[in-house]
This record gives sequence, structure tokens and C-alpha cells, in this order.
Amino acid sequence: KNFSSCRSVVWQALFTSVFFGLLYGVLSLYVGDLLRFMRLSEEVQRLGALYLRWYLVGGVFVVFNQAMTGFFQGIGNTKIPMWVSLAANLLNAVLAWVWVLGWNGHGGYGVAGAACATVVANLFSSLLYWFFFRRSSLGRSENDSRFPLDLAMLKKLTTLGVPIGAQMFFGITSFIVFCLFIGWLGDADLAANRIVLQMDQLAFMPIVGMGQAAQVIVGQYVGAGQPWIAKQLTRKAILLGTVFEVVLGLLYLGFAGPIVRFFSNDPAVIALGIPVMRFAIVWMAFDATFLISMSALRGAGDVRWPMMMNLLTSYGLRLPLVYWISFTWGYGFFGAWVGLTISLILLGLILYARFASGRWMRQLENPKNLVVEMETSIL
Repeated sequence: KNFSSCRSVVWQALFTSVFFGLLYGVLSLYVGDLLRFMRLSEEVQRLGALYLRWYLVGGVFVVFNQAMTGFFQGIGNTKIPMWVSLAANLLNAVLAWVWVLGWNGHGGYGVAGAACATVVANLFSSLLYWFFFRRSSLGRSENDSRFPLDLAMLKKLTTLGVPIGAQMFFGITSFIVFCLFIGWLGDADLAANRIVLQMDQLAFMPIVGMGQAAQVIVGQYVGAGQPWIAKQLTRKAILLGTVFEVVLGLLYLGFAGPIVRFFSNDPAVIALGIPVMRFAIVWMAFDATFLISMSALRGAGDVRWPMMMNLLTSYGLRLPLVYWISFTWGYGFFGAWVGLTISLILLGLILYARFASGRWMRQLENPKNLVVEMETSIL
């Protein structure tokens, strides 16, 4: 119930989001070099650079929205992020329709219109979040005239946030390289990969929600001094998520052909996509174990060890294994997904073993550590 510290944590997160948002703006100057490194066609490079430059310029809103989403989820109010996301996506859809395709003589700007629509929608989300935050009791203070920069709290937030950010960075960058490998295989492989990713995202997003809920619940029970309850609830969340993923994976297994043909009528894409879509049930069976265990460890403040495991499995196992199976052994697109699946299963089992061992609870035995958890686990 340390609301003063909670409010301070939020403000420091907002300051941090501004910093990284400006950094994204600087990175937008170099997207052309990145796309050239990926050896894509000139047209793809031109359109990709156009989109990414606009999107990264608005990166400050993306980071700001992430911070505010963490705030509302941390206090147990998950409805506001849901409604803000819904409103922003509806606005994005309308603006994209007008600015990409054109309507009544207006718009029709193509890729640039799509990027601008996304930036405006993210800005709209930020304004909504700021409105709801300032209306909340934690967003107001009788001493609002004081500049809310707190270097001590910023240090605590950085101590927790940097390993989490590094963990996400390792995972995302290794996946980008994975997609780069797929692009080297050919255009049909890239198209099939996009279909698989779309269907995987459909199954993955509900697990993301479960993981975020587990992170909030673990943080709250840790702050209340009842970590054993957090452990029990996390196991139930993993079981529920696994059942959901397996059931959906069985549907993908049985209807792989119609699913792939719904997206493409290219025989090469269909031939590549169907076997991987059938194979999806293998990695989907472990998605919940990986994501919910990772989220629960974050909620408990155990972030450094998962960061190192993500680094080792992403760069020490995933990428070499994918390249080896796909290119050296010659199994192509299917082999790439086999390598990716092996690395994800191993990482999921490692994270679950860490959480099940209860080692994260030992750091809570010191009352000082418990105070830090109460202040930082909200995000």
C-alpha cells in the first residue's frame, strides 16, 4: 500500500520512456543500412525504410504506452489498457483505410499512410493513458508543483528494467535474424513464414495476456508477503494455457491445408506452409510454460538469471541450430522451425525449473528486498 512510492515508480518510467523514444528517433536515421544488410530487394528496402522511419519517429509513444500499461496492470486495473487498445486500433484501422487506400479524393499515401496512421493511433493511446492516469489517485498529489524526478527510485527501476529489456532485446533480435535466414531461403519461404507467424500470433496472444496477469498476481502476492500463493497460481495458469494451446494446435494439425490455402494460392507457398503448420502443435504445447514462467519470474523480481538464459539459448543455441539444420543439413524452411522449436522448448523448461525451484523466494527473506519488490514489481 505504499502509494507514494508507486506514484514515483510510474513517473520514473515515463521519464525513461521519453529517453528511449528519442533514441528510437535517432535509430530511424539508419534503417536503410539495416535493410541493405538484410539483402532484400530494392523495392522492399525502399518501402520498409519509409515505414520504419515514420514508425520509429513515433517510438516515444510506444514506450510511453508500455509504461502506462504496466501501471494499470500493476494496480489490477486491466480494463483501461483493454479499452485504450481497442480505441487506438479502431482509429488506426480508419486512418489506414483513408491514408493508405484513399477515400473521397483524400489520402492514398500507401506505406507512408500506414505508418502515419500507426503513429497517430499510438499518440492517441498516450493521450488516453495520460488522462486516466491523472484522474487516478496515484496520478495526483497535493505537491504537484514539485518536479517528480527521483534519482533513487530511477536507479531501482533501472536495476529491474535493464535485465528485462535486455532479455526482450535478445529474444527479438535473434528472431529477426531467424526471419533473415528464412528470407535467404527464398520468397516462397518468406511468404509461408508470414502465414505461420500470423496463426502462431493468434494462439500466442491469449497466453501473453495470461502471462501479464501472472506477472501482476505474483508481484502483488510477493508484495503482500505470500509468495507461496503466487507459486500455486502460476502453476494453474501454466496448466490452463497449455490446455488452450494444445487444443488450438490440434485444430492447426487437422486443418493445416485449408488454413494455408486461405492465405495463399501459390503452390510453392502451400507446399512449404502445410508441414510447418502441422508441426506447430509441438512448440505450442510449450508456449505457456515459457511465457508464463518468464512473466512470473519478472513479477517476483528475478530478472538477471532469465536474462542470461535468454542470451545463451538465443545466440548460443537457437541461431546456430537453425542455420545448421536449415542450411548445412539442407532441411530448409521446415528445418528452421525445428531448430527454433528446440530452443524455445529448452528455454521454457529452464525458466519453469527456475520458478518451480523457489530460488526466487530466497531473495524475499530479507525485509529490505521485500520493500524493493513492493516498489518495483508493479511494472
